[in-house]
Amino acid sequence: MNEEPIRINGKRFPLWSQFVRDKEKWIGGILTETCSGPEFPPDLPKPSTKIVDIVLRPLGKDSAEFLVIGEEFECGGDVRFVALDPMKFEDEKFAFAGYGGHEWTIEIPKDEEVRTE
Repeated sequence: MNEEPIRINGKRFPLWSQFVRDKEKWIGGILTETCSGPEFPPDLPKPSTKIVDIVLRPLGKDSAEFLVIGEEFECGGDVRFVALDPMKFEDEKFAFAGYGGHEWTIEIPKDEEVRTE
């Protein structure tokens, strides 16, 4: 399936388009904030929420915003500052890094029961 990337403000976003097109496999999965650093001690609980949507939408006149939306919070940001973290990649889990040290992961639901709730 060689679909054209989503266009926003005259620009194509192939990477983020894949997540939006495949969002059904992520919905029902888990979004977790995993920030690290001095202001986020390792023993601090990492907030998690159930994924309800993944979107790519205009941000101003020249960029786009990628968002993973959960029941309690969302993570994402300007596509110019959000990246996949290749050092924290697993088959059914992706790690992202954003502006100012913001880090989060998304996981595919563990079974169909989670997805259909």
